[in-house]
Amino acid sequence: MSQRMRFLGMVVALLCLAALFGGGALASATLPAEPVQAAPPTSDEGVQVVSAFTGYGELPEGITLDKSGHIYVSLGYPFWYQPGDPFSEIWKISPDGEITVLATFPDGPAPAGLAVSPSGVLYFALPDPGNPGTTGVYRLAGDGEPARLPGSENIVLANGLALNKQGDLYVSDSVLGAVWRIPHDGDPAEIWIQQELLAGCQAGDFGANGVALWRDIVYVAN
Repeated sequence: MSQRMRFLGMVVALLCLAALFGGGALASATLPAEPVQAAPPTSDEGVQVVSAFTGYGELPEGITLDKSGHIYVSLGYPFWYQPGDPFSEIWKISPDGEITVLATFPDGPAPAGLAVSPSGVLYFALPDPGNPGTTGVYRLAGDGEPARLPGSENIVLANGLALNKQGDLYVSDSVLGAVWRIPHDGDPAEIWIQQELLAGCQAGDFGANGVALWRDIVYVAN
């Protein structure tokens, strides 16, 4: 049985919330004229605040951890906002709370999903539909500049990321309702599966979002 056919029995559609990203909500979204400083969150029993994002534009999106317990988080305005002062960064937070800014995107938009390899190489999705010059999936190793992975410029809206043990990346495309695979050997990204269960609830809605792997099973939140 082919890998794609096996996948049909593996997709998990958690919930299809059409109103969550409805066109009306996106069209009516506005930014404050002046920076707004949020109040730090409070802790409750059994809940600990690891890092508070209280600055203007510090909107967390993707999150992942490495084997040493470092937290990686993407921050900033999503692609559909057009703020006058865009803020988009990737932070690394150590187990003792020290913050290191790994990458800054002064012109936006914000990166989305994150994944980190056992050797500490960070991958991130940068969804920027309609802009083939920037949209795609990037590799960030050490203090180097982000490098876009070949073929990922064809992913319409790269969102969630997951790595398998071989180093292959699986990337959700929320516009095409698909999951792309980027091989670890440097071959270009290609659509691994595109299926109606991964599409939005209605025409124009976002589809496949978060991606996770367990053994040889791919789980997708839609």
